[in-house]
Amino acid sequence: MSTEMDLTASVLEELDLRPGRRVLDVGTGAGVTAAVACHVCGDTTVVTLDRDPNVAVAAQARIGALGFRPAVVSGNGESGWPEGAPYDRIFVSFALPSAPEALVDQLGSGGVLLMHITTDSPSWPALAVVSRGPDGRISSHLRAVEFAHRAAHGRKQVFLSPTFRERIAARRTEGGAEVRRFRSSEVPPPEEARGFWLALDALYPGLVQHRGVDDLVIGAPNCGSWIAARPDGSDAWAVMFRWPAEHLDRGPPDSPALAGRRRAGGLPARS
Repeated sequence: MSTEMDLTASVLEELDLRPGRRVLDVGTGAGVTAAVACHVCGDTTVVTLDRDPNVAVAAQARIGALGFRPAVVSGNGESGWPEGAPYDRIFVSFALPSAPEALVDQLGSGGVLLMHITTDSPSWPALAVVSRGPDGRISSHLRAVEFAHRAAHGRKQVFLSPTFRERIAARRTEGGAEVRRFRSSEVPPPEEARGFWLALDALYPGLVQHRGVDDLVIGAPNCGSWIAARPDGSDAWAVMFRWPAEHLDRGPPDSPALAGRRRAGGLPARS
């Protein structure tokens, strides 16, 4: 089973579908989610929505061949389908920076919306769980996850291009005027500390982790900055980074601890 299908299956399981529940499936695609919802909830309570009319038509035929007749509609997924609201469950099969207000508004009492959240970077996604209580109040939380659905149509995300990755590898070997080195006794958070990385992504958007190497390598394609760290065999970490000179004075004043680290890295402290 593909990663995309694994994601869909795990989110469907969390939706806790039951007979009679009204479901809005946003992003019909091949129709797998809609078919499962029809099988569990009954096809008269399922609406599946796709931005592409041709995809919707093809999915309708595919789902119909299984004996189901849900409402298959076409439109802007972020706007939902108010005509069928309120819904007990809303499932979104693409990632956005935040949960659209229109979809939240279409939740019924006790309803739950599940969707993946990503910023401009694909490196540290989250699952948004939005609920409407019996009193009508909305509650939500983000859960850091390893994988997410693809970004919504038209959304541009930043990636480490092959050229940028090669440049980082070369600078780590050859050094250069803008490359700094220092040793740190502090251990970076592990990959499994997903909450930390999710917070980092929110505080410093535009960072992308290089997953194709064993070391910790993070780049900022928009400005050309990068940092790389690896254990040096003596209970410490060898750290290298490139920070373009024009960005050195940006940001808030340094704390005493950060000022010391910048000095150790050969950088001027900010005041």
